[in-house]
Amino acid sequence: RYTTYISTTQPDSSVQIQTTQMYTQENVTETPVRATTATSESKKQSFMLPCDGQIIREYSPEIPVYCETMNDWRTHNGVDFSVAEDEEVLSVGKGKVSKVLVDSAYGYTVEVDYGEFTARYCGMKQGECVGINQLLNKGDSIGQVDEVPCEKKAERHLHFEIVKDGDYADPIKALK
Repeated sequence: RYTTYISTTQPDSSVQIQTTQMYTQENVTETPVRATTATSESKKQSFMLPCDGQIIREYSPEIPVYCETMNDWRTHNGVDFSVAEDEEVLSVGKGKVSKVLVDSAYGYTVEVDYGEFTARYCGMKQGECVGINQLLNKGDSIGQVDEVPCEKKAERHLHFEIVKDGDYADPIKALK
């Protein structure tokens, strides 16, 4: 039997993926496998948008878009949703908070593992968000938006990213 262990870092990191394979020999007795019906836990979950705001900047992984704050052209690895000052940002599904960090470009960031993908909620209000290892249900509050430092000339918004299989993915398509 082969067991593969993979350790990864964020897609934008310069650290490479490291893979280790271990072979173990055991006394294995083959047993016929009986077909079972799918349970509700094995079905894919449905997802929702993180807020009601309009999309003010779309996902653009290949075509650079102009960033007023940084005064340059760059790809956009997420979707920006406009939000009202006190609007709650919601969990898009059932998941677990895997990271809470301060990023110099994207501000206070909450990362949630949803199994099928990891979502990053960027520009959140520090001290008023969920905590690491917290379990979330679809629609639970993540917190409120503060500011995205690298996009602060844009109107108040949530910068929302999805990473699937180690790569950025279009959040709107991933949530469908």
